[in-house]
Amino acid sequence: MLSKQTTSTGKFVNITNGNLVIKNKAGDPELFASITGTIYKIEFIEDEYNGKRYEKAKIFIKSDENYILQIRTDSGYFRGFCNSLKSGNPTKELTIIPNSKVENGKSQTTIFISQDGKFLKHFFTKDFNGELPKLEKVEFKGVVHYDNSKQIEYWKNWLLCNYENLQEPESTPAKPETLVENEDDLPF
Repeated sequence: MLSKQTTSTGKFVNITNGNLVIKNKAGDPELFASITGTIYKIEFIEDEYNGKRYEKAKIFIKSDENYILQIRTDSGYFRGFCNSLKSGNPTKELTIIPNSKVENGKSQTTIFISQDGKFLKHFFTKDFNGELPKLEKVEFKGVVHYDNSKQIEYWKNWLLCNYENLQEPESTPAKPETLVENEDDLPF
């Protein structure tokens, strides 16, 4: 199920090789390790890159300013994000940390989420699958593949249910600077 795209302002954040990437005003990419804030909305849209169509989640985060984290739904980043988020409180402030590593010649990607100073564990594990649909084994031209489309649909529905009625959090007012009129009054 896709939600219609609405106009929202914020800095777009993508993930590349385990880093958060934001283009600066000159159009050059800047790399970041994590982003901290409160998620207030999630949308799903279809996009295209080099002639290939795909779906991505747009995760709207309120922090020192608004950010829009974009994640392909058919990725380890998306699955790790959802599985960790389900273990925490989706409406509280959190820190999102993407990770990418190569193991046995294969790239493995995920997102770690920290909340209240602790990393959230995956809600679903190999030992506990709960209501998460199982991967479907598909053979194509003699090669076994695993179809995760039902799992992706489960996570999309779960996210939409958790974020459908939320409002953008109000900005925290800036603390006024203390003006010092006489340096002799300083306590040090």
